[in-house]
Parts: sequence; structure tokens; C-alpha cells
Amino acid sequence: PVADSAATAIRVGSQGVSQTPLVTNTNYDMHLRVYQNGVYKYSNSDDATTWHQVGFYVNVDEVSGGVGTPRRPFNAIADLNSLTPEPGDSLLLERGDEFREQYTGSASGIDGNNIFFGPYGTGDDPIINGADVMTGWAAGTVANTWFVELTTESKRVFFNDSLGTKKTLPADVNSYQEWLWTATDTLYAWAESNPDGLNIEAGQRDYGISLVSKSYVTVDNIQVQYCNISNIKIAYSGYNNISNVLSIYSAGDG
Repeated sequence: PVADSAATAIRVGSQGVSQTPLVTNTNYDMHLRVYQNGVYKYSNSDDATTWHQVGFYVNVDEVSGGVGTPRRPFNAIADLNSLTPEPGDSLLLERGDEFREQYTGSASGIDGNNIFFGPYGTGDDPIINGADVMTGWAAGTVANTWFVELTTESKRVFFNDSLGTKKTLPADVNSYQEWLWTATDTLYAWAESNPDGLNIEAGQRDYGISLVSKSYVTVDNIQVQYCNISNIKIAYSGYNNISNVLSIYSAGDG
């Protein structure tokens, strides 16, 4: 960095804080040591392979190409899934955001130093939603019956956040909140007019959070809903901490 007229070099050590004035328009080397909970994490004087970011942020409103920092967050849980976090790392979703994705833990913590998956910011807990909003409906052959192509079978369908009723045949879909998915990759629903604006959501992901062979992971203050099998899957794992998690309307247990 190049110093401006008000810049000072600040050194923090066991003897306190000292400041040395910097000279304007002079280049300086910056040496940074980062600690987490008193544990040394990395320094820019270390070999480049030892650099490690300890907090990763996700905000759905950000553009792609973020790096997971507060100023340049990721915009998808898929970015977190591509990481290999270390014990003590935090994977953080913006409060108030809704993610139509699945989080698949890619690493374990250690005893006394869990990996943390939870929220940041203010507002409502972030939501991981196993369903997608259905659009592009076309009129069926039966009055007020509409259909849309859907290759993944839905185990649950929701109408403005109310659980719909699954029927056996397309002809049986004859009142609001009734639906049917068929092996022809077609979802049927009843509506008095084109249901594009009715917020019909169909389950499309088996799990919202999946921790398989992952241990020492903390999941806190996240809402998970509408998954085809379980909202949260934990298998072949131990010492995980799931707290303050609201699980709504999964098709199975969890």
C-alpha cells in the first residue's frame, strides 16, 4: 500500500500499541497475522498455501463472482458446497434470504472446534427451501385443470404455503389445492384461472441440509422446509449440534 498524509503504521504486541507515522507517497510492505479465538490461523508472510479464510458469507442478492467475504459474499449455497472448510470455520447465510438449494457439508470439525453453519445480519432466520415455484402452466383437457412439465417427482406441493392434497388421477384434481404428479413428468393442479400467480411450490430436492459422514458440525437458526424426503439428513455422523432449527413440512421424518 501507499501511505496517505494521515496514515500510521500500527504495531500491536505484548508491550502494548505503538504507532509510527508513515511517509506520504512511500511504498510499504504489510505483514498481517490472523488469529481466531486466540489460535493463530495464517499470515501473509507464510507460504501462500497457508492462507485460509475463516468466515464465508452468502447473500442471494449479490452478483456472481463473490469470494465469500462480507464485502463480496457468495450468492449461492453451491459456493459453500464447493469449499473444504476447516475446524472453527463459519458458513453464514444472510438473514431474511431464501435459498432454493441443498447444503451438503463437505468437511468435519474436531472436538471443541466445530464447523458452524448459521445466519448473519439482522431479521428472520434464512430459509432453505426444498421446493421450486412452478410457472408456465397450460390448460388441461378437464375444466380448471392445469399442467406443467416437471421431470423430478414432487412428494409435496404447496399452495401459498398451504399443503396441497395429492390425488390419484388427473380427473380427480377438481378443487383448489389438489394436485397430481404423473410418470409422464407432468404436474397437474386445479385453479379457476392460470395459476402462474398463485405461488404453487413443488418439492424438488430430497434434503435441505445433508450431513453424511460429517461430525462436529453446528447448525443454528436456519429454517428448512418442503423437502421431498427429509429437511435435514444426518447419517454415519456424530457429535453434531442442531439447535434453533425450524423444520417445516418435509415429506418424511427430519
